Amino acid sequence: MDNLDWIEILIIVVCVTIGFLSGRKGQREETSGQFVPKHDSSGNDAKGENSLPVRIIKDMGIQYELLDDGRCIFTYQGEHLYIDYASKDPRFFRIVDIRWFGVPADDIDKVCLVQKVINNCNAAATCKYVYNIDKDDNSLDVSSMREMFLPSNLTEAKEYMRIILDVLLHSHQTFYEHMEETRQEEYAARGMA
Repeated sequence: MDNLDWIEILIIVVCVTIGFLSGRKGQREETSGQFVPKHDSSGNDAKGENSLPVRIIKDMGIQYELLDDGRCIFTYQGEHLYIDYASKDPRFFRIVDIRWFGVPADDIDKVCLVQKVINNCNAAATCKYVYNIDKDDNSLDVSSMREMFLPSNLTEAKEYMRIILDVLLHSHQTFYEHMEETRQEEYAARGMA
């Protein structure tokens, strides 16, 4: 793990701890910058426009679009991201940065390199890297995602979300660094350095 990962983990732990310790059990309201979950009478949390992650990005001034399947698509620092929910409780969600890197699927050397880099990155990263093969474009595309929990009584929700988004975008740099290291190791092993 690099220093950014440790700093991020520390900030998240502090934010979550402060949120839990200072929290109020909430109703349907937003008070003093503190987001409180909305529950309907069946006990299900609100999703879509009323979900906690969407309300936070809206409060951050980020434009978004809600899809029929419940996902929220938005752009942050030029990257197209979406929020998807990992459970019925929208405080558990994932942010996905989709298809930000790709290689031709028929170039076996590049495909193997990308798969190896993804495996190495996933072993130590705070973000998950996944790939899919697009048969129409004949490409192997890389996406990154971050699964998160947002406590309903988090007092610094906008800053917490900003950190999550920044770390997700920093995952590109981490991936490229691992790719270059792996490429150099493979060249050295082949005697091509």
